[in-house]
Parts: sequence; C-alpha cells; structure tokens
Amino acid sequence: MVLMAGRLVPKKGMDDGLRALARCRAGKDGPRIRIAGDGPERNALESLSTKLGIAERVAFLGKISREELLREMAAAHVLLLACKTAPDGETEGIPNVIKEAQATGLPVVSTRHAGIPECLDDEASGFLTDEGDVAGIAAALDRVLSNPERWGELGQRGRAIVEERFGMHRCAAELLEHYRAATDR
Repeated sequence: MVLMAGRLVPKKGMDDGLRALARCRAGKDGPRIRIAGDGPERNALESLSTKLGIAERVAFLGKISREELLREMAAAHVLLLACKTAPDGETEGIPNVIKEAQATGLPVVSTRHAGIPECLDDEASGFLTDEGDVAGIAAALDRVLSNPERWGELGQRGRAIVEERFGMHRCAAELLEHYRAATDR
C-alpha cells in the first residue's frame, strides 16, 4: 500500500503521484493508494484518479489526526511525496511528513526538490526522482513495492538519517551555536 500525505496543494505533487501510481506494475492490479490530507486540489485529484482509471484503488481520507497518520504509516509499504515547484513559484522546504515517515521506518519515494535531498538518501532510505518525472516516480515505486526484502533496510537507514540529522540533541546544539554567534556580534 502506498501512502501520500500532506495538504492537497500544487507543490505537493499529488497529481504527479497519481499519474505515477497509474503506471505502476507492482501488484496484480497495481498498488492501493491512501491519501491523507485535504485542500483546494481535492476535487481535481479525485477527478484525476477517475480519469486515470485508478479511483477504485484510491482512498481519500481527508484531514486526519497525528495518531491516525501514524497508524497509516504503520500499515503502508512506502510514502510517496512527489513535490514540485507550483505554477505560482511556491516550493517546499523539508516536508515534515518525510521525516516522520522515516522516523517510523517507512521507505520514501520523493523528488529532488528544495530540501528533500537533505533528508532522504537516494537508494539508501528510499528513492529520489526529478520533479515532474512521472515515469521515474513510477519506476521508483515499482522498485520499492517489488522488493519487500529491502523495506527493513530502507526503513532503518531512514530512521538513522532522522536521528543523525534532525534529532533533538543535534538541533538544540545548532540552535545554541546560533545564539552564541548572535551574542558575540
């Protein structure tokens, strides 16, 4: 099962994610998709899933609680977040949902967009593709979904990345260093 989570806005790339999922070969009829989140793109995404012929495999969950999101992550095989620069120029930073997924040990497929490569090591904790590369996203999803023996390894590396790069002690030490530098000026 593939989980997509976030606000349903253009920069999250949910449309590219659905297009990629329609191309996936993993599973007899392709993977099941659960989309957690809501926003102005919901109606368009529901229509797109129908147009792509995958509506019966897509569940739009709407806005859910943190506890529900963690349950969804525990049930999923991969998190997909196909971020891209929106038509109005809006971009991501480092999406918290990627860090949260990796902290739970969930492999991630995402894009080389904004700060995402800082928190996802391509081929070690998941897979990175280019923005808007629907065929590449589909291929990455097929790689993850067709190789369940790698899920544990990908998940362990993702958790280690979150601990090493975004753990409380490291962030607190960096913040303290910024305060010291500011007071030294």
